[in-house]
Amino acid sequence: KNTWVRRLSAIAAVFALLIVGCLGFLYYNSNYAVGSTVSLDINPSIEIRVNRKDRVLDVIPLNEDGRIVVGEMDFAGSDLDVAVNALVGSMLRNGYLNELSNSILISVDGDNAEKTAQLQEKLSAEISSLLNTDTFSGAVLSQTVTADADLRSLADTYGITVGKAQLVKQIMSASPLYTFESLAGLSIN
Repeated sequence: KNTWVRRLSAIAAVFALLIVGCLGFLYYNSNYAVGSTVSLDINPSIEIRVNRKDRVLDVIPLNEDGRIVVGEMDFAGSDLDVAVNALVGSMLRNGYLNELSNSILISVDGDNAEKTAQLQEKLSAEISSLLNTDTFSGAVLSQTVTADADLRSLADTYGITVGKAQLVKQIMSASPLYTFESLAGLSIN
């Protein structure tokens, strides 16, 4: 009788550990794993990594202009909309968005195509409403990105986002007159 109780207790302990492990994995995957990467490009290049709940995990400036835009702001744990509003406001204050340079590229990369498309549309509409006022008119370009090793390598080499690297490759495929190096340093405008 004692052996049977011990075996049953061991099996129950294994199932309890399995359940706790599964719940821990789901909690981590929902709150701390990167669900999407949103890139904002003008000439400042900034990547925003968010979890599946659209909470900011990290904001990464990819060049010196991006570091100026982000400044001392810490967005960890904040809502993606709040971070985007603050970053666009900083771009306006620091002169990266003005009447002559009024275009911004939004790129969204994620593992769920439907959610990625919805996030792209939502952010495009939100940034358009921020930029199109009585005193200022801006253009919002948006795209979904499927990051691969080649795009990531080009982006890292030139200090730009994967979204801008994809746009540059698209321009190069349409016109062989340009090189990646000559286009990577230009603003989105």
